[in-house]
Amino acid sequence: MGQVRINELGRELEIKSKLILEYLPQIGISEKKSHSSSIEDEIADQVRAHFRAVEAAEEKAAREEAEAKAAAGRAAAERAVAERAAAERAAAERAAAEQAAAEAALPVIPVTEPPPGPIVPRAPAPGGAHGRPGPVFVQHQRRSARTQAAALLFGLGRAQVAILPVHQVPEAFASLRRAFDYYAGVGNVAQAVAVAECPPPIVAGVVTGARELTERALTLVSRDSLEAARLLSLHGRLLGLEAGDLSGAREALREALEIAERTGDPVLQMRTLVDGADVDVYHGDWGSGLNRALRAVELAPRANDPRSEMLAHYWAALPLALVAGEPERAAATPPPRAARSSCTPTGSREIQHAWS
Repeated sequence: MGQVRINELGRELEIKSKLILEYLPQIGISEKKSHSSSIEDEIADQVRAHFRAVEAAEEKAAREEAEAKAAAGRAAAERAVAERAAAERAAAERAAAEQAAAEAALPVIPVTEPPPGPIVPRAPAPGGAHGRPGPVFVQHQRRSARTQAAALLFGLGRAQVAILPVHQVPEAFASLRRAFDYYAGVGNVAQAVAVAECPPPIVAGVVTGARELTERALTLVSRDSLEAARLLSLHGRLLGLEAGDLSGAREALREALEIAERTGDPVLQMRTLVDGADVDVYHGDWGSGLNRALRAVELAPRANDPRSEMLAHYWAALPLALVAGEPERAAATPPPRAARSSCTPTGSREIQHAWS
C-alpha cells in the first residue's frame, strides 16, 4: 500500500496541512504527525473525501445565499414598483376627485326673479323688458361668475406654487387644473396655455401634476407655434426630472429649440437650453449639460432674461467645478443679478435652492 506526504496532500486539496493534521485524530489516527509525515493511501482517500465534501457544502451554502439575496432584491424591486404604481393611482384618483369636487363647487352668482305682484317701473335690464332679467342676461351673469372663479383659482394656484412646501405643490396644481379645465372648456386657449406654463419647483420623486397640464395644452395649440415651443421646453424638463424619461425629454426639448431657432427668439432659445442643461446634468450627462449651459450664457446679452441667465451660469459652473476640475473658470460665472419667475411674484424656488 502506498503512502502520501501530508504537505503534498494539502497542495492537492488546496488547503493548509494544519487542517489535515487536525482532522486525522477524528478518524482514529492518534499517532503524532508533522507536515512532512506520510499517511497511507486509504487514510488519504478518507481525507480527500472529507475535505471535498466540506468544499461542496461551502459552495452550496454560498450559492444558496447568493440566490436568496437575488430573490430578496427582486422582491424588493417588485414591491417598490407596486408601491409606486399604487401611489400614482392614488394620486390620480385624488386628482380626479378634487377636479370633480371643484367643478361642482365653482361658485355661481344666483340670479333671482322678482317676487310676484306689481312690478315697480324701472329702466329695462339688458335682454328683458320691465326690469326682468332675460335668459341671455342670466346666462351672461353665470358665465361671468365662472370666469371670475377660474381667475381666482389661477391666482390661488400661483400663490400656492410660491409658498407651499415642495411635498404640497400637487395641491397647487389641483387649483391650476380646475382653472385650466374651465379655460379649455370655453375655448380660451391663451389663458389655458398661461395656466399650463406655470412652472413648478421640480424635485425628483414628487409628481406635481404639471406634466398633465402641458400635455393637454399642447393639444390646443399649433405644433410649430411659439406657444408650443414654450410648452415643449417645460414639458421636456418635466419628463426628464419628474418622470425620468431622458429620451422623451430630449425629443421635446429638441422640438422646442428648433422652433425657437427658426423664429429667431433668443429668450425662448435660452430658456430651452437651460431646461435641457438641467435635464442633462440630472441624468449625469455633464458634458452635454455644460455645452447647453454655455450656449445659453452666450445668448444672455440678446435675451435679457435674468432668470434664465442665472440658471445658465449655475448649470455651467456646476460641471466645471465638480467634473471638469476647473474651479477658477467656474468661479468666473457667478449669477449676475436676482431673478424673478414669470409665474410667481416671489420667484421660482429652484433658483433659490440652486444658489443657496
